[in-house]
Amino acid sequence: MKTIIAILLLILLSSPAFAEDKIEFRTFTNSLTCKELTTKLENPEEISDFVLMVSSFVTGSNYAKNRVSPYDLKTMVEITEQYCRKNPEWTATAVLIALDKTIDRQISEDNKKN
Repeated sequence: MKTIIAILLLILLSSPAFAEDKIEFRTFTNSLTCKELTTKLENPEEISDFVLMVSSFVTGSNYAKNRVSPYDLKTMVEITEQYCRKNPEWTATAVLIALDKTIDRQISEDNKKN
């Protein structure tokens, strides 16, 4: 009985519906350029999406690394926007990874001071 349940679960998880969700999310940040992101920031209604993207990424990264970011959300959004404006060809994924590395460097510097 356990084998049948395991096989059914495996079939369900390998179905196209689950695969499409993973591809869609990954494609979103890989195919969105900084130029597109900064253009969207000119529309006040789009700013909340940008803030949500940054906060979601950093929350997940903080959880995975078991850390607390030294920056508040406003600062992280400003850093991300600066990276995007300086590097319009970067993808959203690249700029979020750059932000993550900036947070790591700041934590490392703070630890050296203490």
